[in-house]
Amino acid sequence: MTLAVTHCPNCKGHVKLQAKDSRPHIAYGFPTAKRRRVCPKCNFRITTIELPITIGDEVFEEDE
Repeated sequence: MTLAVTHCPNCKGHVKLQAKDSRPHIAYGFPTAKRRRVCPKCNFRITTIELPITIGDEVFEEDE
C-alpha cells in the first residue's frame, strides 16, 4: 500500500517534493511521522502524517 504525496501537483508531477521538517507525532493512538514537504521549484507546501505500514494496511484494507 502506498498513499504518499511525493510529487508536486502544481508542477504536474514532474518535480519531487522534499521533506523539510520531520518529527515524531502521536495521532489516533499510535506513533506516526509528521512531515512538512515543499516543492523546490514553485514552493508548494503540504503537511503529511504518515502511518506505519502495518497499521495502514489494517485501517485501509480493501473489502473483498
